[in-house]
Amino acid sequence: MRKFLSGLAALMATTALMAPVPARAGTNAWTALPSPTGSALINVISAQPGIALTRYAATQSGMYISRNGGQSWQLSNSGIVPTPAGYYIVNDLAITSTSLYIAPNFLQKSSDGGNSWVTTGWVTENPQALVLAVHPGNPNTVYAGSNQGVYKSSDGAVTWKYLAGNSPVYALTVDPGNPAVIFRAVASGIYRSTDAGLSWSQVSTQLTSVRTLVVDPGHSMTVYAGTNGSGVYKSIDGGSSWQPINRCLPAGQCAPLTLDRTWIKNIIVDAGTVYLGATEGLFKSVDGGASWTQANNGPIGVSAMMLDPLNANTVIAAYGNQLYSYTFSAASDADRIFNWAEASYPQYFAPAGAPTQLISGYQARYYSATQNYVGTLDGQVYVHGAVFGGLLYVGTTAQLLPLALAAGY
Repeated sequence: MRKFLSGLAALMATTALMAPVPARAGTNAWTALPSPTGSALINVISAQPGIALTRYAATQSGMYISRNGGQSWQLSNSGIVPTPAGYYIVNDLAITSTSLYIAPNFLQKSSDGGNSWVTTGWVTENPQALVLAVHPGNPNTVYAGSNQGVYKSSDGAVTWKYLAGNSPVYALTVDPGNPAVIFRAVASGIYRSTDAGLSWSQVSTQLTSVRTLVVDPGHSMTVYAGTNGSGVYKSIDGGSSWQPINRCLPAGQCAPLTLDRTWIKNIIVDAGTVYLGATEGLFKSVDGGASWTQANNGPIGVSAMMLDPLNANTVIAAYGNQLYSYTFSAASDADRIFNWAEASYPQYFAPAGAPTQLISGYQARYYSATQNYVGTLDGQVYVHGAVFGGLLYVGTTAQLLPLALAAGY
């Protein structure tokens, strides 16, 4: 604490709880968007990398495409083989720089941006493709998790090779930082390959309900697993061990209060920020999952989601057959320092997740359990409370922000 409390001068002498900072217009609120379908459920939404205005929606009634950033959608089922009952169900979608792959009854491919679809070397309903993953640097390398194990194609889905397993694969992901590493989730746990699928080892027998797996693009040893009914788990050793990360903060401002029984549908990791789409709502963590905050005005259940490539801090989420957007207010430099202070010195700043408030130009947080404040004014950082002997200057934002950023805040 001495290092944190070494240096500068003047916060607020008042200890009265200040009025919360009002949300900016257009932030921290759900907005309904034009949706691709009438009543069909949306299973996957995604943008075309490098083409921000092109969006895809895989649904229970086929593929939809938007070429204008989601303002309007067109059905694009040309060439898709329907189910025996005549339905155009698309369960999963994988996008490369040159091709699109979809997993309905037959794994199919488009080489013209989704305008038309052709069958591939996967020409049988048994095994049936369930989930897809692609090599981040080679558009011809595709992995498919099926109801009878995992398969690989090295020639753009023309031919397929069986790799491992004999049971349904519920989640499949390739490490974007090390494409030789692949994870698959089945009913008996999680398996990992470190040689592009040639061999596999089981790394978890406890996580038996995983439905989504994501490797942090910036840290290959960090892996997130979302479950059906048990919340979210994290590994920091490349999948060798897993810990639950289900703490929901601020206290009393999330529903549910913890994520221990949450059904996680989607996980996105972007520049250190983690987003969860769940049947109970949309959640965000800026500290690697140590704590979560929930999108307000909800919960609106999330069955699919993507980051909006045109708007920072904005998630586009599907709930049933409807699309919504939600823009989180960007974390200020002060909030990053406050979050870091809470995590680093919980004995002084608890409970964590107190709202940032504004009075007479000061930004500050009040901690009811410890009856302390931390705040900023004109680039200066201060703490206030009996344990500090009143008001204490602790440094400039320029001095403390690098510490917060280095810690992931």
